Amino acid sequence: YTFSHALDVINELLNRGISIDIIAKNITFSFAIGSNFFMEIAKFRAAKQLWASLIHALGGNEESQKMYLHARTSIFNKTGYDVHVNLLRTTTEGFAAAVAGVDELSIYPFDYVLPSRGELGERIARNTQFILKEENLLFSVIDPAAGSYYVETLTNELAERAWKEIKAIDEKGGFLHLLKEG
Repeated sequence: YTFSHALDVINELLNRGISIDIIAKNITFSFAIGSNFFMEIAKFRAAKQLWASLIHALGGNEESQKMYLHARTSIFNKTGYDVHVNLLRTTTEGFAAAVAGVDELSIYPFDYVLPSRGELGERIARNTQFILKEENLLFSVIDPAAGSYYVETLTNELAERAWKEIKAIDEKGGFLHLLKEG
């Protein structure tokens, strides 16, 4: 649905005379990271494939086919009863996003779900990002998940299913049209 919505926006901008390369380089996608580790890696990788296919189909150049992807740890799976469990959850989510090769990563503090948050949660969230970036060197590898049969299969399956859904939505008039119809 994200890409169907993006396609509607892109088509409107193309109709206004803006080039696909200008449009593509000015779009940022932001997704939450869930707790299903391998599925999250595949989700981000599939998103990159879908974006590249979409922009290629619209005549965009190779540089425009590169997706700028922001990821943020989710809130729906965090607990207020034992906030320290959230440390594991946010770290695992951040690690999945790093393995998937996101461009930007936001890790929420482990105590984000509490009414009053402390400095420790913010410090650990910031340090988790530094550890992911500096100490495990994930961001210096182009595609750490490449070659993993399981991740590659999940990625391709998600991309294929999403592409079919995008085409079906487009054939029915596009995202905005269907949204207005309910």
